[in-house]
Amino acid sequence: QRWPVATDGWVFPKDPHQIYSDGDQHDIPMIVGTNRDEGTMFAPRKAFGGTLETYRQAMVERFGKDGEQVAVFYSPKSKDDLWKVAVQQISDTWFIQPARQCARAMDRQGTDVWMYHFTKPVWGWMGAAHAAEIGYVFGNLKEPKPDDATLSDSIMDYWVQFAKTGNPNVDGKPYWPQNSSAEDRYLVMDKVIKSEVGLRRGACDLLDKILQERRRSEKLAR
Repeated sequence: QRWPVATDGWVFPKDPHQIYSDGDQHDIPMIVGTNRDEGTMFAPRKAFGGTLETYRQAMVERFGKDGEQVAVFYSPKSKDDLWKVAVQQISDTWFIQPARQCARAMDRQGTDVWMYHFTKPVWGWMGAAHAAEIGYVFGNLKEPKPDDATLSDSIMDYWVQFAKTGNPNVDGKPYWPQNSSAEDRYLVMDKVIKSEVGLRRGACDLLDKILQERRRSEKLAR
């Protein structure tokens, strides 16, 4: 958890992670998703201090005893790769892994959940950046090209159908399979809309393991 939440005993009776871990969240169908290049908006140009050595140090400072494993997982080949690594790591740790964690918590309690991944490049070098999908969701793109207009129409159809029925699937659009912990299916939102499996699975599994061990240690320390 990167951002602290005020646990006031009313809106948040306990830490949100604990709510979902305990299965105390509301049993309401959910759409949850991410964009491919979430990190481009947040990664500094001189990422991790700018050298491979400072990169490894940064991983140890952030992930402790798991820092070397994380450093190897993302494995930049040279300092020129550090910004791309920062973008991917932010995308994974701030967005993709938490989204999967949320979807799995809903699935555990038997709530219908659908996951998407928006990959359409929108903002030049930023690609499919954080919030790049919003214009498509609300249909307010400025002078859209035909493929953008088609994608926006499809997304709006899914969202409206979900709001009406609790299921986003609508006749004439690619089928959007439910997400589950076992199958880990999601819908790619791009020029071609398609179903895929296991979004960033290796990164999510590694981050899950690190978070579980950290929370276990924190519990023992109390």
